[in-house]
Amino acid sequence: MSMRRLFKGSSGEVKLTRSFGKLGYTIPGRTEVIVMWKELTESIRDRRTMINVFLLPAILMPITMAVPLFMMSPKTSPPSIVIVNLDPMAQDLVKNLTKALAKSVVENKEINISEVMAKGSADLVIFIPRDFSERLSAGKSATLIYYFDPYNMKYSMAISVISNVIESYSRNILYQRLKQINMSLEYVEPIKTEMKEVVPKGITVSPASVFSAMLLPIFIGIIAISGASSFALDMIAGERERKTLEALLSNPVGDFSVLMGKYLAMAMIALLSAVTMILSLGVSLVLMVAFIPFYPSESMNFSLKDMLPGIGYNPMAVVAGIIVAVILSALTGNALITIGASFARSFKEAQQYVGFITMALIIPIIAIPYMSPSMMGALRFVPVANLIVFSRDIMLNPGDFLPIVESLLLSVAYLVLFMWISSKMFSRETISSS
Repeated sequence: MSMRRLFKGSSGEVKLTRSFGKLGYTIPGRTEVIVMWKELTESIRDRRTMINVFLLPAILMPITMAVPLFMMSPKTSPPSIVIVNLDPMAQDLVKNLTKALAKSVVENKEINISEVMAKGSADLVIFIPRDFSERLSAGKSATLIYYFDPYNMKYSMAISVISNVIESYSRNILYQRLKQINMSLEYVEPIKTEMKEVVPKGITVSPASVFSAMLLPIFIGIIAISGASSFALDMIAGERERKTLEALLSNPVGDFSVLMGKYLAMAMIALLSAVTMILSLGVSLVLMVAFIPFYPSESMNFSLKDMLPGIGYNPMAVVAGIIVAVILSALTGNALITIGASFARSFKEAQQYVGFITMALIIPIIAIPYMSPSMMGALRFVPVANLIVFSRDIMLNPGDFLPIVESLLLSVAYLVLFMWISSKMFSRETISSS
């Protein structure tokens, strides 16, 4: 059978979903599975579900996360810098600057800096005054002036590129001055500071791990509120509005069987959406680390171990924990959406109710990565937020067993509670009365 015949018959009808739906009639066993199969068939036929659940997360996430860094990276879009040098004796500094810059222009005369910035000809203008070398030779401080447009974000990248050059040049002058008076650098730097990372044994920190520790827990929370939300709303409130839900409940099947069938379909769609989002997140992290300007030496050394620092401590526990967090997040989100949709008489009304639930959950989801570790204990008692804390603990400190188990048990308890509430809300009496 050719691909053309599989997807398109002689009459122009698409046969893929029809064959998928007929396959459900051959499935022996429980009513829940048959209802689930029916809902999955409807979801495949619905282009909105395919676009919202799979296509948009796969495309938008790399674009929104990686493109800004791509635009800011000196590798892909180097800043344009104009060096105005009025001091003929400062050629060494100018030479060092131009060597470090990919795009630079040297002017040995005064220019209209306001006009240059207004035209966008330069992201940064470095002004070297006439008395620059003279003041340095006299043992005084000399000033470099940076001119920039505060609305052009590339100026900060330009300064970060040249700061090491300026610091190295200044330090060499300091060495020469100290050598002339037989003094060491310790005289002018009486206090030194050292920074040491305090992390669990076996954990390494890299730019990729910092990004993933912030972003992956957030997306696990987002899965709960967006994984199959549009599909779930249509499957509960949409069918109630179209009166097709009453027809389904008029069959000799139990309310709980119908609800569980729909719930399993929502879970399947949410899990597939979660896989899409996590794969898209992985691609985004690879692109972000490749383009980030502050860690060029580490951008070429990217791996799963970099993304999940705890994987070096206990690989199986970390991977299993992330999978469990994704599954629980999808199931919990579906239960909450079912509760919200069960209150509504129409699809639009259900959107309002679920919107309140989403708003209540989105604040802790966004805030958790920026909160102090001392607050994580209290957040373990907040629905969905405890899943974010759980995934964060799994990634960063898989050896701390007690808080991980506590978050996991509370997550399961909330899931059972929400499923029980949704089963009470979803009944023949509730549907018929609305």
